[in-house]
Parts: sequence; C-alpha cells; structure tokens
Amino acid sequence: MAQSYQEAEAQYGKESAVALTKQAELMRMKIPEYSNYFDSGNVNLSTQGRLSYRFGHVYHSTYDLYALPSESKLVEDLSHLLDAYEALFYRGGRDSDNIHVEESESIGEIISYEEIYKKRVHLRTERPSSSKIKRIKKKLGFICQACMFNFEETYGNLGREYIEAHHLVPISDLKKGEKRKVTEYDFAVLCSNCHRMIHRQANPGDLEKLKSHIRS
Repeated sequence: MAQSYQEAEAQYGKESAVALTKQAELMRMKIPEYSNYFDSGNVNLSTQGRLSYRFGHVYHSTYDLYALPSESKLVEDLSHLLDAYEALFYRGGRDSDNIHVEESESIGEIISYEEIYKKRVHLRTERPSSSKIKRIKKKLGFICQACMFNFEETYGNLGREYIEAHHLVPISDLKKGEKRKVTEYDFAVLCSNCHRMIHRQANPGDLEKLKSHIRS
C-alpha cells in the first residue's frame, strides 16, 4: 500500500519526501490493526536507481524471489492488503480531520488551503435504511453507551432523540459481494465524541475498551 511519488513531487517539490512520510504515518494511525500483517519500515531491495517511492509506503510485504511462499499465503496477504485499503477508505483516507499531526506553524500565521472539487467513482456498500437505523436507535435509547452523555439534557429540545449508531462489526470488514444479517445487537449508540474515539481504537468494535479509557 503506497502513495504516488510523482503526484507528491508535483505538489510539494523538494518537500515531497517529508510530505509522503507524514501522510504514510497518518494512514497507519487510521488502520493500526494491519500492522500485525505487514511491515511499515523501509523497503530494502537489491536494485539500482532512484527509490524515492519508498517514502510513500504505508504497509508492505517482501518476499525472497528464490523462496516464494505458497499460493495460499500470497492470496491471504493480498486479501489483507485489500481489506486494509477498504478500511482506510472508510476512515477518511489521507484526510487528517480526525488525526492530530504536529505542524511547525507560527501562532500568528493565517491558515489557508485550497479546496478542489473531485468526482470519485467507487464501490458502494449498502447500509441499513435510515428508517431501520431510527428504530434501532429508539430501541437502544438516546444515551451514549460509553460515557452516558445525553444530548437532550445538554441541548434541550435541539438534542431530543439525537444519538449516533455505531457498527460494532465494521462495514469495512465486508468482503466484495459478501452479505450479512444485522440486528440491533450489532450496534451501539454513542455520542459524537465517543463515536470518533472508538474508530481510533485498534478494534473499533470493542465498546468495553472504550469505556475503560473513559474510566481511567
């Protein structure tokens, strides 16, 4: 799993290596569970020429050309890599809106950036209908199951019957073409903060782990 060095070079120039390294680290932070399957260190290849692309590596596996693993092992590694890509896609890709990255900016500097409209075409995962999600929320209640936050108590009528539904088994775990039956037992209702935080865990389905973070 890597990034385009040519794209970064065109955008960042001589700072492209630094930018790619930061973005790769950010992406690993979003899908840390895949560090169990892949390496994230420098790629050591016996080859000549420019190896600038290595800065953009997020995860990779290396094999000995003269002692390749079995076909099933190669297919398994590829499957994990595709799962990692899909999980990263659903967690925002390279966007850093929910990841803290240190920047060396002066306090008085005006922050600015460019917004560009890009049309993207991708596979769509069918989610439960909004009416079913509403029924699940009503059944589970409108109090955060992690921190007990109640939107209505804090915001009055504005927060009445507001809560977010969280998949305890991530949608990104679905393989292409796979189907599964989902019930209210596959969801938790969480406030916005807890919903964000549970997705930062290695296992976003571990509600008890999130509760332990809050208690400690």
